[in-house]
Amino acid sequence: MQNKPEKPVAPKNPQEPVPSPKAISPSPWEFANFIVVAGTTSAAVIGVQSPVKTLLMNLSKHNTLLPNTYSGGTLSFFKALYAGTNTSIKGSAARTAYVTSTKENKPTETVLNEGLIKEENIVEDGIKPNHRVSPGYVASAALGDTAVTQIPESLSQLKKVPGLLPANFKWYTPYNAYKLMSNGFGFRYSAGLINFMCMLQFENEIARRLPINDTVKKHSLAGALSGATAAFFAYPFAAYKDYLLAQTTVNNKGLLINARSSIVIKDIINNLTNDPKKALLQVFDNTKKQLPIRMALTATIFAIISGTEKILGPEPLTKIVPEQYRPSATSPRFFAMSKTAEVRPPEASNTEAPSTPKL
Repeated sequence: MQNKPEKPVAPKNPQEPVPSPKAISPSPWEFANFIVVAGTTSAAVIGVQSPVKTLLMNLSKHNTLLPNTYSGGTLSFFKALYAGTNTSIKGSAARTAYVTSTKENKPTETVLNEGLIKEENIVEDGIKPNHRVSPGYVASAALGDTAVTQIPESLSQLKKVPGLLPANFKWYTPYNAYKLMSNGFGFRYSAGLINFMCMLQFENEIARRLPINDTVKKHSLAGALSGATAAFFAYPFAAYKDYLLAQTTVNNKGLLINARSSIVIKDIINNLTNDPKKALLQVFDNTKKQLPIRMALTATIFAIISGTEKILGPEPLTKIVPEQYRPSATSPRFFAMSKTAEVRPPEASNTEAPSTPKL
């Protein structure tokens, strides 16, 4: 008995395009686009961040932009500014990838500030809903960022201090790795909470209210304003963390010795008690030198992150990869986007109470 030839299976959706055999599968495609966005952003951030971090470390340790022992020409000057950049590249790349993913996947709730508004009126009347990020997500995002980047950032900062770390210093031993992780962890996490709250919440609020039509300019300016705000409120935590890190020493066995936070705080309190005027003037002098630099740095970083994201878009490779090699069908992203949950006012129940029969 001759078998009948099988009929080709018709696609479930006749309008769905047939994927090209040369097309890249969705997951590698999304991952490659993510790497391009994160890599571009990270390179721009490192170029600005590394020299400014050197200046801040010198201010924390010597109260000057450059140590008094510095002497040299232009080449030595830039070499000193970019000291520890190789290590900061790893930390900055990890942080940029983490922050980019965090911003893309943030779960939000849409709250209608106008009160009882029908859903169709949102489109018809052009009402802009307010997107709120949950505090738990902000807290977990800041904790993850601190855990991922604390060691490379602390190591990069210590390498900016001339002559502190020996040539054969091994940071990856369990003891030194723990010291790098624990040095000012709580203060850096507190600063991270403020940074992520401004980045994930206030930046969108500012962009929503800016009367600018250009998307790139709007979000870059919103990022700069939110970054400056974050640096202002996070200054006490960030400055103390850098000051604590600047007190780190290394013994003759190549082991890190962290300054105890309790002792440093006790010294500060003693200075305030013994000579309040002198101590307050010193605090004011340090703030006057560091705060504008920190605000400008964070504003620039936030603007770079927001602006690059809008310039490149979620799929920058579409500009260089021919269409036949791109995934043709819409599929879940490599980093899955979280759906926005819309919080509406409680609706009236359709079930009415039975009416009392009339006599």
